[in-house]
Amino acid sequence: MANTLTYQTGITFRTDDFVWSLQPTSVELAMGSKMQADRVTATFAAAITIALGEVTAPTVAYFHNADATNFVTITDDATFLAKIPAGRTVCLNLAGTETLKAQADTADCLLDYALFEEA
Repeated sequence: MANTLTYQTGITFRTDDFVWSLQPTSVELAMGSKMQADRVTATFAAAITIALGEVTAPTVAYFHNADATNFVTITDDATFLAKIPAGRTVCLNLAGTETLKAQADTADCLLDYALFEEA
C-alpha cells in the first residue's frame, strides 16, 4: 500500500438570512515515508525552531494550538505563514520549507504539530 495523506476541507458561513458554503472536498496526496510529529512549547520570549526530524522539506503541516487564551504565530524563517488562535487547528500546504518557527503571543503555549513530505 502506498503512503498517502488524506485531508478534508469545507466551509459554511451563516447569518440570519444568508448561507454560503463550499462543499467538503477530500484531498489525497502521495507521500514519502517520512513524518515528524511532536508537542512543543511555543515561547513568547522568542520564536522556537520546530524540529523536522527525518523530514527534509515538509510540504504539508498540521498545527494545533492547545492553549486556552493565547495565539501562536508560525513563520518560515521571517515569512508569516499562520496565526493560530487559542484552541484552533490549521493545515498548511508548504513549499518544501526547511525552517519552521513558532512563537506564542503573551505566554508560553503547547503546540501539537505533524509534518509530512510528498513523494
